[in-house]
Amino acid sequence: MERVYYIVVLCTVFYTAPSRAQVPEPKLGENVTVHAQVMYDNTFKATSPNGTNETFMKTYFERIFEKVQEGINKKGVMVQISVANVSCHNELVKRHRNGKYVREINGRRTLRTLIKYAASLNNSNDSIHYLFVAGPFDVLRMQTDDLHTNNTFCTKNASVAVVETSIFPKHFYHYTTQKMTALTLGFKSPTSLSEQDKENLTEIFKLYWQFHQGCDISQKLPKKFSKKVKKLHFLGWRCSRSPDVFIRDHMRPGSHCTTDAHA
Repeated sequence: MERVYYIVVLCTVFYTAPSRAQVPEPKLGENVTVHAQVMYDNTFKATSPNGTNETFMKTYFERIFEKVQEGINKKGVMVQISVANVSCHNELVKRHRNGKYVREINGRRTLRTLIKYAASLNNSNDSIHYLFVAGPFDVLRMQTDDLHTNNTFCTKNASVAVVETSIFPKHFYHYTTQKMTALTLGFKSPTSLSEQDKENLTEIFKLYWQFHQGCDISQKLPKKFSKKVKKLHFLGWRCSRSPDVFIRDHMRPGSHCTTDAHA
């Protein structure tokens, strides 16, 4: 009788123990890297005596984006941000030549110019191109929040943001940069993460893994995010697993794509 009892207990432990084969669900944005392509103009550079020092500027932006990453992580999106490039591009800023806002920055035109320039760079689709300017703009600061692209991260379209701010070397003021990063990634509000945001970002990050597995991300992200993608094609690669499997198994090299013989 004792032997039977022992076997029953052993079987109970076996079936209730968690399976080692189970892969834990990744946190939202985990192992996703955003490459920050940083540009700034003369108005931004002039806000600090060190603005002409390229080493200072590179170090400054690296520190800023460290704080941006920390802030976004605290909201539950665990992306990493890497500063890929820092350079001065005064020619990207467009100003009004006459009228009520003469000599002030034309926000909409500057955004269009930045989008066109970013597209010409052919940087990886996980890049966000930033243009830091101090102003003045032709609109209120609150309205400059709109100067960014929507639903473009990891698509064929360049992701860009115009950031109206100044250099604060002692405090590393990063909140405006964090706000524009969140909005460009896909947050509806930079201050909070809604359930809808989580759904949207999940779909966006699926594109990230499709990109890094050599699959097609050339399609523009639809307004209503698709729940499932059965097959994707890119330069002779066929990816037959669902995006959910991409995320779950992304650390397994070569496990998702097979050569398309007739590509």
